[in-house]
Amino acid sequence: MKVVIAMDSFKGSADTQSIGAAVAAGVHQADPNAQTQVYPIADGGEGTLAAMREFIGGTVKKVAIVDDFNQNRLAQYLLTDLAGQRLAIIEAAQAVSLSFSDTKTAEERYQASSFGLGQLILDALTSGASQLIVTLGGSGTTDGGLGLLQALGATVYDDQDNVIPHGVNPLINFAKFELNNARQLLAKVDLILAPDVSAPLSGKQGAALFFGAQKGLDPKQMKHLNQKLILLGAQAQQDLNTDIANLPGAGAAGGLGFGLYLLGGRYEQNGFHTLADLAGITAAVQGADLVITGEGRMDTQTSLGKVPQGMADIANHYHKPIIALVGQRAADLGALGDQFAGVFAIQLAPGTLLAAMNKANTLLGVQVLAREIVKFYQSIYK
Repeated sequence: MKVVIAMDSFKGSADTQSIGAAVAAGVHQADPNAQTQVYPIADGGEGTLAAMREFIGGTVKKVAIVDDFNQNRLAQYLLTDLAGQRLAIIEAAQAVSLSFSDTKTAEERYQASSFGLGQLILDALTSGASQLIVTLGGSGTTDGGLGLLQALGATVYDDQDNVIPHGVNPLINFAKFELNNARQLLAKVDLILAPDVSAPLSGKQGAALFFGAQKGLDPKQMKHLNQKLILLGAQAQQDLNTDIANLPGAGAAGGLGFGLYLLGGRYEQNGFHTLADLAGITAAVQGADLVITGEGRMDTQTSLGKVPQGMADIANHYHKPIIALVGQRAADLGALGDQFAGVFAIQLAPGTLLAAMNKANTLLGVQVLAREIVKFYQSIYK
């Protein structure tokens, strides 16, 4: 029996490598002769660098930056030579992670800026990168990418023609921008977006209204930022004669996708499929008997490009059964649920949220459930 395992991290509980290993242990408990291939994959959000270094090697560069709250921080990105190009894989969450906001006030979260991500991009360019893959997800910012643009030489103005300094959310008082310096800096660079969701810049499914609450924004703040995102998209359409606000992933990571589109970035596929191609997952699924995937919570956001959705796309294309193991799931997954042979929550007993997110409990839950699923599978397909 051949089993392909590709689990996303359970945020706040366990990383993708640990969960994948626990699933494999459960499979081998049920069938010691099973062949397992474990892919510590990510969707372009947190955990991307660790996952990709296992597949393509390279050097992890550490860079002094400021994070989304203008605090000094060491961040890192992956630099490697691949297919004749110097490639940098930059994980947005290294600079603007939602986890950085845990102790911040509501106003501080509102003021979060993506300037530090621009600093990472600038360092990669200085290191000779001719191709950049920027993975988007797990961010604590909603600034439409204006902060990263400032770091790369763009100027952002308020409605009094005052230059908005970096260190605050430039979207709050945004009126217009000047991008020539930033666009020239990346004119000869192949810039690829790898977003974790396909969301548009603004509107009900956009960066502020759909994702703002999880970043600690209140309804008034979300409404204001959405209005500014609409203005931002309108200026871009006027200047570039292209409606980039509705391109795939423009609203990912608080609008960072939009900022990268302004720099000439291009989208090939979502973050998961970009990384899956580099890792060789598609080829592995073709030869599998069973595919196991999962994430911390499965709900409507999963279908916007998360790891389980990506794995379901591949498995269903090759007519392979796929199971999802999750920490928590919505009762009604709609069409998303129909793409899986089953979606199972891993909790072994009633308990508190704190107990459910305990790493040891999470790893035991996925191991036990993987074992039982393989036993059931083999009872049918003997």
